[in-house]
Amino acid sequence: MYGQLKSTVTCLTCENVSITFDPFLTLSVPIPKPLNFTVYFMPLNQDTTTCLVLQLPMSNDSTIADLQAQIRLHLQSTHPLQTYGYQPRTGLITHKFTQDQLCEDIDLS
Repeated sequence: MYGQLKSTVTCLTCENVSITFDPFLTLSVPIPKPLNFTVYFMPLNQDTTTCLVLQLPMSNDSTIADLQAQIRLHLQSTHPLQTYGYQPRTGLITHKFTQDQLCEDIDLS
């Protein structure tokens, strides 16, 4: 036996309280997977077509502002960034992300 689950039940009629302990061998708990983002950084205000590819591990509660901070850290830059969704198959920018949007909510398909 590795653990016990305590259950407390109270009768609504007589208000008798019953407490039981049920043994368990294993307990399943979800372990959040870290989000790994592949970021394609393309400066829009320069005369270059260079694309920088960054692999950035982010936590599940990271926001776009956190992602931008990681990008600035890699670039060693303090300039503000605008973050857009891009579809490589079509070559279209799909939408602009807000600072408070969660990274885990981004559709990566």
